[in-house]
Amino acid sequence: MPERPQKYKGNSRNIVYRSMWERKVMSSLDRNDNVLEWSSEEFIIPYESPLDGKVHRYYPDFWVKVQQGPLTKQFIIELKPSKQLKPPKANPKRRTKGYLYEVREWGRNNAKWESAKKYCQKRGMDFLIWTEKDLGLNQKLTDDQKHRYLAPNIRCDVVWCQMFSEPGAGSDVASLATRAIRDGDEWVLNGQKVWTSGAQYCEYGLVVARTDPDLPKHQGLSMFIVDLHSTGVEIRPLVQMSGARGFNEVFFTDVRLPAADLLGEVNQGWNLVVSMLMFERVSIGAGGGSLNAVRSPELVALARDRGLDDDPNVRQALADLHIHESIRGFMAQRIRVAVAAGRVPGPEGSLAKLTGSLLARRVRDVAVAVLGPEVQAWEDGTAGSEPAERWSTFCISAAGISIAGGTDEVQRNIIGERVLGLPKEPDPFKGAAWLDVPRS
Repeated sequence: MPERPQKYKGNSRNIVYRSMWERKVMSSLDRNDNVLEWSSEEFIIPYESPLDGKVHRYYPDFWVKVQQGPLTKQFIIELKPSKQLKPPKANPKRRTKGYLYEVREWGRNNAKWESAKKYCQKRGMDFLIWTEKDLGLNQKLTDDQKHRYLAPNIRCDVVWCQMFSEPGAGSDVASLATRAIRDGDEWVLNGQKVWTSGAQYCEYGLVVARTDPDLPKHQGLSMFIVDLHSTGVEIRPLVQMSGARGFNEVFFTDVRLPAADLLGEVNQGWNLVVSMLMFERVSIGAGGGSLNAVRSPELVALARDRGLDDDPNVRQALADLHIHESIRGFMAQRIRVAVAAGRVPGPEGSLAKLTGSLLARRVRDVAVAVLGPEVQAWEDGTAGSEPAERWSTFCISAAGISIAGGTDEVQRNIIGERVLGLPKEPDPFKGAAWLDVPRS
């Protein structure tokens, strides 16, 4: 719900946004006193697609009516990454799927934009394309940071981790309490992180900390590069039920950070957090790691070895697993092509991540049905013990996949709000300073 709903043309109780970029623009339009009226995806502009020669409908992101001195002007605004404003290479060495996707999108987008320009000219409006530079989202590494960190990272000489979650800020990461206070040419970091994967093996961490507690919780955050061997950093591995030590709690006590290790701009860290989480979700749900391996053929072979291939329940479970793995594979392929073409993942990352976590639990259930008690207890050194041991490890870890990168509940909220257009849950502290929000 906007703070000034009278300015919005449409249902102000059900405003749909498809990316964090759009959300940032919406907040800016709502609060800007020079903006008289605005809407999102209000106009329909017909255009002829070069892909099929048919007329399609184009919904530009925003319409804005602005007071500029004594004049009133209207704009139609489209948001696009700057990469998508550059034409594809004319004669690439390899015509990859990513390249072909880029060519198709370039042709389609240009047809849309030319139609939008003509539409605006006839009606006395201007057509604008805003990129991350216009939105203040172009938060790149400085030249010094590139010199210091990129080369050893590319060579795999160093290992990094991200540090978001805290004891009081899990699913609601923006509520975090770790503080960074400016002191001359340094920042002083104090606080605690938890569930940091592999921190005990890492040289550096990307830490998000609160730099302005007087701002709303999403607006007062900044991200820092932290040398984990610095004085005041303590890493404590957490022992899991399997005996593994994959996660850690990390404590920061008066850790002094050079000002040059601020990543991006002060108080703009939430944009970086969202981008990293989007890519993490895509990695979990559409990546090429062990989580996304096709496991149904191996389980079919195990079922045959154990004489279960004629069991109708097992057969049905294996067939369902094969179908869901195929669906996940098609979804993953589509997302990977889009990312390769330069797109920042949006809600589709949540779809992939939710699909991946549900599929992991489905695989676990089928494995238990096929292996039976062996998946929990086996005799070392006996024939057939190795698959049981390996599948047991998978079954133990399957539930955790529903938490990494945002819980299933968080992903369902994102899909509901940003894909289905369902209303957000009411927030009585929306817009309040972080300091004024009660915490348990």
